[in-house]
Amino acid sequence: MTIPHDKILGKHTPEAERDPKLVFIGVPMSGELRWETAQILSYLSQNEVAGYKFVVRKLGGFGVAKARNVLLWLARQTKASKVLWIDSDINCGPAQIERILSHDVDLVGGAYPKKQIPLTWVGEQIPGDYMGDLAPMLHLGTGFLLHTMKMIDEIIINNPSISYHSDEDYGDFVKNDIFHDVFSMGVVDDKWWNTTYPRYITEDYYLSYRWRKLGGQAWLDTKCQCGHIGYADYLKLNGQLMDLTERLNDANLKLQMALHKERIGDN
Repeated sequence: MTIPHDKILGKHTPEAERDPKLVFIGVPMSGELRWETAQILSYLSQNEVAGYKFVVRKLGGFGVAKARNVLLWLARQTKASKVLWIDSDINCGPAQIERILSHDVDLVGGAYPKKQIPLTWVGEQIPGDYMGDLAPMLHLGTGFLLHTMKMIDEIIINNPSISYHSDEDYGDFVKNDIFHDVFSMGVVDDKWWNTTYPRYITEDYYLSYRWRKLGGQAWLDTKCQCGHIGYADYLKLNGQLMDLTERLNDANLKLQMALHKERIGDN
């Protein structure tokens, strides 16, 4: 059954009633919550940063994509004007929170590495002019990502087919409430990637895909750097790099790889 257009947005706070200084922190739980991540979440639940207040919600028991969609459903019912995603294995502090919130754009991410060496950043840059320390991106990871609620409204209105009736009926959920598959996974066309073949993308890149298809821009703050914790914190393991073009020299790389093997052995 098609959802009527006048109900497509589902339960939500209208833009005019949203608080410009309230941020919803969404934490999808696909594994354990790292101690470092728990510390910043506890801090944000009790303190303001740069005049912003926070609503912190963690959610597990679903796949990551569905957890993000459910958290977004919860977020849209608050008065928050922005959503900040912090994955359960991201190492960040108040400085990174303040920095990411300083940008007046609809979609911006912090820089964090993949769990590998040598250093490889999550996301993909595209040619274009920087805006200060903001680099134009094809797509961003959602491990440390800020977006406006207004952006989500526009994505939902322009993609009515992503609306669906929930089959959950417990806790905060009400059966047949209208949810939105904003964080989709699937195959996208080759024009997006400038390749000769379609590609499968996961929920984090799909958000950037949808927003850029509507004419929006995705930005990465190259100086807002966060750790990504696996066997080690992969930002610290690779060394603190101040921009995305710097590379580790051969001697340092060999040393870091040796340290990495020792840490794996210790675990």
